[in-house]
Amino acid sequence: TSGVHIVDHKIFDSTCTALPHVAGGQDLPDVGFQGGFLGTTVALYTNAPLTSGATYTVDVEYELGGTPGHRTFQFTTQ
Repeated sequence: TSGVHIVDHKIFDSTCTALPHVAGGQDLPDVGFQGGFLGTTVALYTNAPLTSGATYTVDVEYELGGTPGHRTFQFTTQ
């Protein structure tokens, strides 16, 4: 199988609280911007604006071409 299949996804704030969010892209439910726009890209975004100067953690489990994978990364807003 080619492409990416998202198994699980979470976004956490600096207190390790999971934030409500939406995900869209290949093999995910259509959230209104599919139609080939994202191609093989997956987008995650929170339901509410993020706090300025705060650090967030994203945790994604996926299968890429049938091979399982896991990625965790952090980012800080401006």
